[in-house]
Amino acid sequence: MQIIILMRNKLKQIFFIIIFSMLNASISLVMDLNSDEILVDKNSNDEILVPNFSKLMTIYITLEHLKRGEITLSDEITLNDSEDFSKDYKLKDLIPILMIANKEEVCSAIAKHISGSIPAFVKLMNQQSKLLLMNATFEDHLGSYDNECITSAKDIAILIKALMLKHQNYFKIFKNKYHEFYNTDIINDNDIIHRTNFPIYALASGMNQGNYNSAVFIKNKNMFLVSISLEDSTLENNNKNIIKGINYALENFETFKLYDKGQEVSEHRVWYGNKHSIKTGFTDNIYITIPKYTYHTLKAVIKYNPKSFAPINIGDVVGVFEILNKDSKIIKTSPVISLENVVPTNIYFQGLDFIIYNLFQRRNFIEQNGFTS
Repeated sequence: MQIIILMRNKLKQIFFIIIFSMLNASISLVMDLNSDEILVDKNSNDEILVPNFSKLMTIYITLEHLKRGEITLSDEITLNDSEDFSKDYKLKDLIPILMIANKEEVCSAIAKHISGSIPAFVKLMNQQSKLLLMNATFEDHLGSYDNECITSAKDIAILIKALMLKHQNYFKIFKNKYHEFYNTDIINDNDIIHRTNFPIYALASGMNQGNYNSAVFIKNKNMFLVSISLEDSTLENNNKNIIKGINYALENFETFKLYDKGQEVSEHRVWYGNKHSIKTGFTDNIYITIPKYTYHTLKAVIKYNPKSFAPINIGDVVGVFEILNKDSKIIKTSPVISLENVVPTNIYFQGLDFIIYNLFQRRNFIEQNGFTS
């Protein structure tokens, strides 16, 4: 029976691989934001004109300023020259509209409120792009067709991950199909959210020079997937490519959470300090995304640095965590850090450690951990 189940699962995987091979997007990317594993990559580093994604950066900067207290939810925002809005509104009422609808007057008013002028806000956008290690360049805060936003699918994924990790309470607004605003339903402008049963977060969409672009996010157990499709010839193809990418990832891969941030993994021997061992762990949660039914074939090892001498501070790297597949190939690495501080001990005990380290332990640690002297 188990063999039959495995064969059936393998056939399902083959089926989705065939279906995915029919994906006709010019540029596509499917990535698990938990593990940073790229599951689909078609020209994701190509830098192209994608103006409609400028608004994602506008959203990010707005939420960052809100988080730092530089603006508040009760701030009054004046909307000028608007056909849909005709008075001052509180920022808390406009943020959902900024996130799910392409209302240029809302975007412009918030940008001016933050920076005083549109040029000053665009300068801020480009500064933030560099801070996020993106290559994207912006000439406009709206992403209107007359202005340029040069970016890539990979850059878009970086920005989406920053939004998700740093602003989770607001990020969930992206999954709303509608938002009630003063007895009026504001519709989510991303077409795909109205045409799928997937519980997706519709992040951005738009059209430029006859091509369609969109990005969505979906949670499934430990998988935090972003699916991006750019430069599709029709809206229908754009929607199909987004869903194909999601289906392919869900059917062929799974994500496991191995360790929590700050969780003790093991203890490590240290030298010349006020303690002989330290607790070690990781700076971030450790996830891994792998092909389905291969988890049992993996092997995990920690290689500690045998030359771990006091002083040692919390956060100092003392080793490396490696995951190997069945062929002993390293598929993921992560630095192992100290979870404790160690200060130098007195001269007497340092002398004892010196004798022990050099006569007995040094060779053992080198042999066990694969380091060379």
